[in-house]
Amino acid sequence: MAVEVQESVAGKTVALLLRGLAYDVEANPALAAKVLDALVATGILDDDADALVTENDATLPDVLAVPEPNPDLLGLYAARIDLRTHFLLGGLQGVRTRLEQLPIAALRRIIQVRQLDPEKVTTKLRSTSKLIDFICDRVGVQVERERELARAASWML
Repeated sequence: MAVEVQESVAGKTVALLLRGLAYDVEANPALAAKVLDALVATGILDDDADALVTENDATLPDVLAVPEPNPDLLGLYAARIDLRTHFLLGGLQGVRTRLEQLPIAALRRIIQVRQLDPEKVTTKLRSTSKLIDFICDRVGVQVERERELARAASWML
């Protein structure tokens, strides 16, 4: 029973990672090329999929030609972004730089998934830059709060 549970958890983790990767691949053609190269190199594709990605024919199916990201994956993608790490590595500018790459729908999902706006202040905001400012402010406050808690608890160490 424990082995089945571990396999199920591992399967769900891999599925979550692949869903997020799918969003990244849809939004980033350079990453898509790298992923295709890696898939072909591993040999895990079946013959039909392998033929599709290795063909030199420029007539791709319409589904593959559309660069728009899948809106169903926005929540998963937003959940994957580690805003705290971006803040610690690059400060508010690091967070801002990362968020500027996202569409407005993804910014709204980040606010929703991270529960950054319990007062629903951002529902009226229409500007990407204002949403990014809001997220940066909230992340900065959260990180500073964590630092204060760490300083206060440091006497225990």
